[in-house]
Amino acid sequence: MVCSNCQHENPEGRFCAKCGTMLVGNEAAQETAAGVHDAAGYQAQQQSNAHLENAKKVTKQYAGYFMSVLKNPYKTASRIEGDQLINGLITIALYALFIPLMVYIVVESQLGDWADLPFFDFVVKPTLAYTLFIVLVASYTFAAIRLAKVQASYQAVLARFGSLLIPFVAMFAVALLLALLEMELFSFFLVVGFLSSIFTVPALTILSFKKEQMEEGLDVVHGMILAYVLTFITLYVMSSILVERIVNNLNSPFWF
Repeated sequence: MVCSNCQHENPEGRFCAKCGTMLVGNEAAQETAAGVHDAAGYQAQQQSNAHLENAKKVTKQYAGYFMSVLKNPYKTASRIEGDQLINGLITIALYALFIPLMVYIVVESQLGDWADLPFFDFVVKPTLAYTLFIVLVASYTFAAIRLAKVQASYQAVLARFGSLLIPFVAMFAVALLLALLEMELFSFFLVVGFLSSIFTVPALTILSFKKEQMEEGLDVVHGMILAYVLTFITLYVMSSILVERIVNNLNSPFWF
């Protein structure tokens, strides 16, 4: 690089080897590199801020939706359509998470230092299984609605089904708090919340659609019976598999 002061040819370096003047090209390159680095950092920061703002917006929106349905569950859910599918899916995910999380907390507190329970096997896997179970029950409900000749979309049924789970998610939240406080009363809220949701949500979802549209198709009572039969068959099969895996995991010598 040629020095702008003495015209000496410099192979490399920041300063001229002859007169000590800073090489202009090197300085410019450094400034350019610094500018690129600052721009990349600014862009990454902007993206991070955008993700954070989106998360805050979604959380705030869901909290408003949750409280609105909790105050008037059936009345509000009856007006919900497919555009609330995301909120319904979030509720289903929360419902599916609370049960295994409470079981994990209770078992962990009982065993103490005797065993190290893997979070993935005791919480993540059962959560996925419960999510699948709830989606299947919602699908059976959708089938009963369509057999009644009601023109309802799957998205709308799933959104309403998820919305009607909100009171029971609230019960699970209370049960989780009691479990963390190691109060046995948590089991009451857990059992009542689970059984009540299984017996009421499919029926309420079916009834939330216009009754006059059901005159030509399958009778609403027959539709409910069909949904319940399929639900309890699925519950029996999945519970058997889940309990067997949990027992096998507890008997595993690698956990102690």
